[in-house]
Amino acid sequence: MKKRVIFIAGGGNETQSKEIDSLFAKYIDGKKLMYIPIALNRDALGFEACYDWITNLFLKFNYQIDVPEIHMCLDQVTISEKIFEYDAIYIGGGNTFKLLDFLYKNNLFEKIKKFYEEGGMIYGGSAGAIIFGNDINIVEAENDANYTYSKGFNIFKGVAFICHYNENLDSKIFKFVSNYKKEVIALSEESGLVLVNGKIDKQIGRIFLFNENGKSNVSIKKKVIVCDYDNPKKYTFPSFGFGSSEKRIWHFAKTLSEIDGYEVIITGPLWLPEYVSNAKYFPKRLDNSTCDEFIKLYGKCDYLFAGHEYFDKDEWVKPFEKCADVLLSYQLHPYKYQKVSFNRKDKFLFCYSDAMLNEYAEQKPLKALLFHSGVDEESYFTENKKDYLLWIGRLDQDKAPHYAVLAAQKLGMKIKVLGKTVYQPEYFEKYKHIFSLPHVEMIGVVFGKEKMKLISEARCAIYTMDKNYSEAGAGVLGEILSSGVPIAGMSWSGTDAVCEAVASKDLGEVILIAKDASEEEVVEGLAKTITNCLNIDSRNTFNIGSSKYNPKILMMELFELVEKYKNIF
Repeated sequence: MKKRVIFIAGGGNETQSKEIDSLFAKYIDGKKLMYIPIALNRDALGFEACYDWITNLFLKFNYQIDVPEIHMCLDQVTISEKIFEYDAIYIGGGNTFKLLDFLYKNNLFEKIKKFYEEGGMIYGGSAGAIIFGNDINIVEAENDANYTYSKGFNIFKGVAFICHYNENLDSKIFKFVSNYKKEVIALSEESGLVLVNGKIDKQIGRIFLFNENGKSNVSIKKKVIVCDYDNPKKYTFPSFGFGSSEKRIWHFAKTLSEIDGYEVIITGPLWLPEYVSNAKYFPKRLDNSTCDEFIKLYGKCDYLFAGHEYFDKDEWVKPFEKCADVLLSYQLHPYKYQKVSFNRKDKFLFCYSDAMLNEYAEQKPLKALLFHSGVDEESYFTENKKDYLLWIGRLDQDKAPHYAVLAAQKLGMKIKVLGKTVYQPEYFEKYKHIFSLPHVEMIGVVFGKEKMKLISEARCAIYTMDKNYSEAGAGVLGEILSSGVPIAGMSWSGTDAVCEAVASKDLGEVILIAKDASEEEVVEGLAKTITNCLNIDSRNTFNIGSSKYNPKILMMELFELVEKYKNIF
């Protein structure tokens, strides 16, 4: 089904309607526009002034667009025969009853309805907006010629629209609500709505809803699906201990569900819904056999967030597209795509670092910091740190923790190592003698409050990686910095995730390692970096780190990027 998009403008002048006009201008750039000002009472000369107004409108406000064809249509024959040759229609203000009467009597009502249903875009201003409500008797004072037609296009759930709203109209609107048993959306001259597939996609200014319960603010509540995924270790969402990708997706759902204006629906059998108490739960994984059932329950949603591997496979993407308008993912770990799966229009990939942006450039990714936290893993600050270093992660070749152990030995400091081998057990066997040195305490896998205590009390955390590994974005970096613990890191490129995290001297230091550096040179450089980090004021680290990795702020920044780039048309 094609997207059905309509702009409902409150009826203000060029300055008052600038914001909604600019959104409409974004769409009609390079396209054909039909202008229908027939609601006005004008002679031929007056309509020429209308044409001058519409053609100058977008130039006047420097929208920097090119509309190659704007045709003003005043007669039913031209509108009827030519309407489907245009990309968009602009229906202006005037007498609402005169306008609707013209459309019905000339068989244009059904033509415009079909144009809209087949994906043509419509802008309605004032009377041109009111006719798209359920009933135009909300402006019955305009019926100065005993017009008989009053049923509008009803594009929004049986609601009537009224424009040019101010508080003096309240009693009139409540009278309509009482007499006609209908809800009313009231738009001031500075306000507007963009409706996509019968849902509010954008709201400009304060808009009010009137019904039998009274008057309230209209506010958009975006519906967001967050999917689980099958994984060989059957990690749950959230996971406990390892399973950092599962933690990230859980934390995404939990954080978003706690932000006003979002309704989260988690889908799939691996969710533990009691840990996302504000979300709704659909226990089946979305696919061709379940998406219709989902839509019957929740309707088509605004966004869907899922693991990046899903987007490489049409058998998943197609049901996703049926269930949501815009699809989102984060590059959670290295992956080789088989095709271009994202377009930065209605399918978005986010990456943590410049290194990831370069590696996945074909997918048109956007950069956004990653955050995650597990159950009972909120970061906190400890004033009196204990005299040990910390390393946390997988004990695999990819992460190369032996560099951290050897650097700690060089400095004569204790190091606590949190984690276990997951994918490369041969690595741990090779370096078992190093991990058995007396200054090393092998903690194993811990989570929850115990994990956060170990992080918070450390003097410095160490980040290491193998020169052949690409770090998609270690979630633990945010946990560490938000706990007021500086990071001593190493990078082989200068654009890795740790460089993105440790972006100021108050957060730590990252040493750039040459690809041909010996183990001894790596350890020497890392030891110097640790020494420098031990002199950092950890309170500053906490203040900056906890602000930088504030989950709700990062979430809103991510969605602001989506709104900036998305093309719903």
